Amino acid sequence: DIWNSGMFDLKGNQILPCEYSISYTEYDVDTGLIPIRKQDESGSYTYGYADKTGIVIPLTYSFADGFSDGLAYIRDVDGNQAYIDTSGNVVISLANDLGPSPFLDGFSKVRKSDNKVGVIDRTGAVVIPFYDNIGVYNDYDLSDLRQYGLTAVRDDGKWGLINSNGELIFDFIFTSLTRFRGGYAFFTETDQDGNMTMGIMNQYGEITARGLPPFETRYELMTGVSMTGEKPQSYTTYFSDGLMSVSVDGKWGAINPFGEVVVDMLYDYCFYYQDG
Repeated sequence: DIWNSGMFDLKGNQILPCEYSISYTEYDVDTGLIPIRKQDESGSYTYGYADKTGIVIPLTYSFADGFSDGLAYIRDVDGNQAYIDTSGNVVISLANDLGPSPFLDGFSKVRKSDNKVGVIDRTGAVVIPFYDNIGVYNDYDLSDLRQYGLTAVRDDGKWGLINSNGELIFDFIFTSLTRFRGGYAFFTETDQDGNMTMGIMNQYGEITARGLPPFETRYELMTGVSMTGEKPQSYTTYFSDGLMSVSVDGKWGAINPFGEVVVDMLYDYCFYYQDG
């Protein structure tokens, strides 16, 4: 939350007078910078940045986001968008039809006014062109791209796989495609008759199993108690120690990355494998 407040050091010395709104949740540990804002007589706000010594980037912006990966999104009083560095220098000038997101490990997901999503690097270059969606977890998710150099992309209702150079590894042939966990992702394909099968691919974009009958990887357990009774918690299994728990027809067992059943589907639940 944002409150009207100031800043003091551990000895009680005032760093900022109590006339600013300070977004404490956007404090960046790596840079030590935090966005602040101040309201003028007209009711408008100007934004800047402070650290433990006081104001370090003057309040000249109409909006300022928190720093992430050494860059922060700002909008100037004329409505121009940019990413700045910790000295307040403009590093990337952003087109006004792009909606920004924080940089993480050198990448940022941006959204155009037509709702198409692309990815830029720290130079502002578009490294993944604009599609209906990139990544499958949330609006900011690029974890697969950062960790594996691959990420799911969706266009016209189908999913494909793309690398960090913007090259399609798989065209848009999948009905669904999950994020990579434990080095593997799962996909579904639907034939002309509407029959669905599942498959597995590894972190190198190689399909290790295809045409498998549908299986379930999500389960619910009663692990908490609410005012109305037990509240189920949802979990999703993933590959660990070369095996992953799956459910077929309500019974759980385990498969390997080639889709072979290693533990028969006999159990009510089968959890993560760890240390064998």
